[in-house]
Amino acid sequence: MLQAIMDGERVFEDKVEVRAENGEDKLVLFSISFPEDPAAFHRVVVSMVDITQREMALKALAEAQAELTKASKAATVGAMSASLAHELNQPLGAIVVNSQTLLRWLDRDPPDLAAVRRSAERMIRDSQRASEIIQNTRGLLSPSRNKLENVSLDRLIDETMALMEHELQRSGTTVLVDRMPDIPPVSAVKIELQQVLINLMTNAIQAMDEAGSPERIIGIATERPDIEHVSIAVRDSGPGITEDAKDKLFAPFFTTKATGMGMGLSICRSTLEARGGKLDGTNHPEGGAIFEMRLLIKPEVEHA
Repeated sequence: MLQAIMDGERVFEDKVEVRAENGEDKLVLFSISFPEDPAAFHRVVVSMVDITQREMALKALAEAQAELTKASKAATVGAMSASLAHELNQPLGAIVVNSQTLLRWLDRDPPDLAAVRRSAERMIRDSQRASEIIQNTRGLLSPSRNKLENVSLDRLIDETMALMEHELQRSGTTVLVDRMPDIPPVSAVKIELQQVLINLMTNAIQAMDEAGSPERIIGIATERPDIEHVSIAVRDSGPGITEDAKDKLFAPFFTTKATGMGMGLSICRSTLEARGGKLDGTNHPEGGAIFEMRLLIKPEVEHA
C-alpha cells in the first residue's frame, strides 16, 4: 500500500486475509482510494468485500478441472495400453527374427561375423524402438510435455521402412515412395508420427494379406497441400474399404480383422489431432485404400 502511495497511484487493491471478531478467517478484496491532495490523506475511502465463498468455489473448480484432466489422460493411456500389444508386436517380432538370423550366422563354419554384427545392430535398433513406444505412452501422464523436434518427412519414411523391413519381406510387399522436393520439416514428436506411419503400413500389409492380393504394393507420397500443412499419403493395392466400414473406420474398438482390437486407427487419429493434424481414409479411384496424414508445419498447440 505504501508503495502504491509512493508511485502516485489513485487506488490500491489486493486480496487480504482478515480474522473476524468470532475468530473466523476470511478472504476479502481490500481496496483504498487515495485523494489527489496529499493534505487530505487523513480521510480515505476503504472498502472490503468478502470473497471467501467465491475463492473457495474457484479453488474447488480448479481442483475438479485438474482431476478431470488427469482422468482424461488416464483414459487416453488406457486406450493406448489396449494397442500396445499391436504397437510392440513389430519391434519385438523383428528382434526375434534377427536373433534367429544371428544364430544361423554363428553356426556357419567359419561364422560370418560381419552378418552377425548387422543382426546385432538391428536388434539394438528395434529394442530402442520398443523402449520409445513404452516411454511415449508413459509420457501421457507426465506433467512435462513431450519434446517437439524438427522432423524430416523423407528421413521419417526411410527410417520407418527400415523398421518394417522384415514385415515387408515376409509379405512380399514393395514400397514405392513419391517424394515432393524441398518439402519443409514439421515440428512434431517423432515417435508419434512414426507410430502412426507404421500402423498405416501394417494395416495395408494385413489388408492385402487377407485379400490374397496378387500384387502387393504400398505407395507413400509426400505433398504440401497449402502453406501451413504437409501431408503423407499411404495407399495400398488391396481391396479397399467396404461401405459398411467407411462410417466406423476411426471408431474405437471397431475392426474388420478377426484378431484386431479396433484401437489402431482411432489412436492414430487422436495422436495427430492432438498436434493440430488430421487423418482421413477413403478408397482410391484406381483401387485400394488411401490414408492421408495432414500435419501442421508449426503446431499452434501442444497437448501432453
